[in-house]
Amino acid sequence: MPAKNGATLENYNKVTTGMTEDQMLAIMGRDNCAVISSGDFGPGYQGAGWLCSGGNGHAQFIIDNQKVASKMQIGLR
Repeated sequence: MPAKNGATLENYNKVTTGMTEDQMLAIMGRDNCAVISSGDFGPGYQGAGWLCSGGNGHAQFIIDNQKVASKMQIGLR
């Protein structure tokens, strides 16, 4: 079960590439996350960038065809 504030280092580490966008949001906390970019990036590629904030840090997730393709974090605890 995700921590109360969702966007923590512990929860970030639970998110793996290949997870669905909904799985990532359930772990990180939908209320802690916002879409920062989205679009059609060419034939067969639709994506979104999500920014999830918590404490003094944040995590960014790149979604490709509704699955986590990459992730990074700065300062999550």
